[in-house]
Amino acid sequence: MVLYPDAGVDLNTVTNAQLESAKQVIRKRLDLRELPDATVTIKNSKKSITVEIPIKNNASQPDAQGYAKIMEQIDQLTFREVDETKKDASG
Repeated sequence: MVLYPDAGVDLNTVTNAQLESAKQVIRKRLDLRELPDATVTIKNSKKSITVEIPIKNNASQPDAQGYAKIMEQIDQLTFREVDETKKDASG
């Protein structure tokens, strides 16, 4: 699955730091769903993030439709300004 910023976002304003931050959030969400084999990569030239989840043939793993549903939940990211006064030790 390839994720892009919302259609209304000027891609020229998307920074590498924002992409890296989104990648980290996606990675955490995948790990919480026990999908450590998934890969998350950034393509800076296209301002996109690619998520690849290997499908395994066993009962404990979701099927392709299950992965699609997981990705619908994972890719709902919203970028917003950070209030520096409210950051904790983990950022």
